[in-house]
Amino acid sequence: MKHGPIALIDREMPVVVLATKNEVYEKVLSNIEEVKAREGKVIALASPSDREIVKKVDDVILIPETLPSLTPILLTIPFNSWLTIWLTSRARMWISRETCQERDRRIIRQIEMLPNLYQAGIFNFKI
Repeated sequence: MKHGPIALIDREMPVVVLATKNEVYEKVLSNIEEVKAREGKVIALASPSDREIVKKVDDVILIPETLPSLTPILLTIPFNSWLTIWLTSRARMWISRETCQERDRRIIRQIEMLPNLYQAGIFNFKI
């Protein structure tokens, strides 16, 4: 990991690690230790036989062991599902009720303006 991503690590931002047994596995373990040193939360996608990862991370999503050529597919499905759920929950926190009400008021104002624009001859359709 480089300096930019490391600077973003805190207790609020989870770090998802794709921890498969391949040529970069040792580097992945090193990155996990860096995240944990900065009090980050680590979620790993790993195989059930990987006991070392289970000890180092906060949560594990288990991926069945398969052929190396199929591993990316098995990693993509749970990762996308988790990401969708996480982003949806974050979006609910970010969009306050007041923001939604203001957006609704703006849309209603635009709809209310359509008859006036039609009467002024700007649109060539009937409402």
